[in-house]
Amino acid sequence: MTRTLYYLPILMVSLWTFQACGDANLVVPEDYRELYIGTYDCTKSNRSFEDDMFTTDIVVEVSLDSLSDNSVIVNNLTFPIDENGQFGPMALEENSLYELDLSNDRLRYSSKGFIPNGIILPCYIKGVKRE
Repeated sequence: MTRTLYYLPILMVSLWTFQACGDANLVVPEDYRELYIGTYDCTKSNRSFEDDMFTTDIVVEVSLDSLSDNSVIVNNLTFPIDENGQFGPMALEENSLYELDLSNDRLRYSSKGFIPNGIILPCYIKGVKRE
């Protein structure tokens, strides 16, 4: 019995310490979309992501969609993105297929619009986030 009473205060202090440490480590999660918000210096091609010859320099703004908790706005289109900053490939509009990747401070965006007679109008945008 005396041995049990000897270990009881040690056990109580240990439990109290673990409980206190557990509360101190709680982190309130931020909005994951904030990692991807900003201005990206990009190039646009109608051939592929690898095309570096026939490109146009453009600036792309990525902003939060205040009406949702998982979407960003890119070029006036709203994309629901996951925690890795990715969307698609998926249709957002009729006869169009979109894909978006905002990971590692880089932007990769593609769209393919389908029009009658089987014609596809592709667009490939890639770039890096300004600091």
